[in-house]
Amino acid sequence: MITDLLRILDPGTPVPTLVVGGAILTNLVFSSFNATTNLASFATRTGTGTNASTNIVTVNANQIQAITTA
Repeated sequence: MITDLLRILDPGTPVPTLVVGGAILTNLVFSSFNATTNLASFATRTGTGTNASTNIVTVNANQIQAITTA
């Protein structure tokens, strides 16, 4: 069911909460889902201005326990 959602999500969709293997990740942006490898990627931004950085979180979709989208 989660993989069905990942297949139709548009890149750039805000993901306020993602639960993966019991860890709660917040304030992410959906990047991509590769159905062949079953990997989903999300971006997270930290800092502001010249101190801003973007990190990519890649997870196995089978490990996603919950996802909320805006």
